[in-house]
Amino acid sequence: LSMKKLEEKGVIMQKGQLPSSDFEPEYIAVCGSNAYITLQEANAVAILDLDNMVIKGIESIGFEDYSMVPVDIDKKDDAYNPKTYPTLRGIRMPDAIAAFTIDGTDYIVTANEGDAREWGDYINEDERDFGDGATSPTGAITAENSGLKGKVVFFNADDYTSLDSDIDYLYGGRTMTIFRVDGNNLTEVFTTADDAERITNEYLPEYFNASNDNAVLDDRSGKKGPEAEAVTVGEIDGKMYAFLALERTGGIMVYDITDPEESKFVNYINTRDFETVISGTEEYEDGELDKWVTGGDVAPEGLAFISANESPNGKPMLLAAFEVSGTVALYTF
Repeated sequence: LSMKKLEEKGVIMQKGQLPSSDFEPEYIAVCGSNAYITLQEANAVAILDLDNMVIKGIESIGFEDYSMVPVDIDKKDDAYNPKTYPTLRGIRMPDAIAAFTIDGTDYIVTANEGDAREWGDYINEDERDFGDGATSPTGAITAENSGLKGKVVFFNADDYTSLDSDIDYLYGGRTMTIFRVDGNNLTEVFTTADDAERITNEYLPEYFNASNDNAVLDDRSGKKGPEAEAVTVGEIDGKMYAFLALERTGGIMVYDITDPEESKFVNYINTRDFETVISGTEEYEDGELDKWVTGGDVAPEGLAFISANESPNGKPMLLAAFEVSGTVALYTF
């Protein structure tokens, strides 16, 4: 595909860079004769034809539209306070990916974490402090018209293709998205929208958008929120499920994806111990001592599903690796 065609498809590339040097392949899922490769920073998925060993498509996976989907981007209000913003979008930027087949049709599912390009001293983040009267990069979002008080990290769109100059962009979608494979193209059929923030707040209101190295309420709201990191799929009792790991807040969201277009949230599992904390020596901006989390399973990084046929006890299992706590958890269903 030419640079022009990639730009027309909405693939995000740095101007003046070739795809061969700009793309950063992240994860791979295989289904049938295709491999699906996330190109995280480019906000895209490449489709590799395994029979002919050629890339037959590179597709943008789109954006979360925060003019319609509420999002909490204020770390200073110490509460779950989602709002919509007419000019704000989340660049999904997929990290992990999984693939599955339903009734002969292939689907992929992406964990939309978000990630900045970093080369040496270069990083394309644009942090704005609304507490100091800053505005968003476009100037459309101000402290006055939004009520924002904290710092927000935006995507620095200077020198990048496929972006609208009238739109402000955040890193990541705070979501999981399902796409149907239509030949060389991908068609979105489901996204979790505001589920990750809304549901984690319902379960853990005192630790909403806490990070994986502290138990501070709202700490990650101005960055990538709960941070969708890993995803896998598996069949349990004749139904297909997707498991989405949230790296920062922690825990695993479970969805029934048997009918992909009508996917439904069914459970949230979090085995992190937020109460086991110690006071550290670093101070946050508000002067409070840092609280380093020490208990339970913290920061899920990778997931692996074990089917009932492969399981030693005949029951489906899910393995989760937690990078901060240095633990591995095994869940049975």
